[in-house]
Amino acid sequence: MSSESLVIEKLKMLSPERQQEVLDFIEFLQQKDQSQAADDQTAQLDNFKSDWISDPFFGIWRDREDLEDSATWVRQIRQQHWNR
Repeated sequence: MSSESLVIEKLKMLSPERQQEVLDFIEFLQQKDQSQAADDQTAQLDNFKSDWISDPFFGIWRDREDLEDSATWVRQIRQQHWNR
């Protein structure tokens, strides 16, 4: 007999109050799994950010004053190349 069948058989033998407790416990376990999955995703994202920021190329153009306003910079570059 599979675990699922065994659980269902034993559940049927319980009183309605106990069945509700089992349902509550199942919902608790599901919530715990979702919370753990969210924590794992947050940890992975934090690791990714840390790895990305520590990359030597991160911030390579930080001291370029001409790139402070990227929209203006792009506009100027386009004008230079399109108005030849």
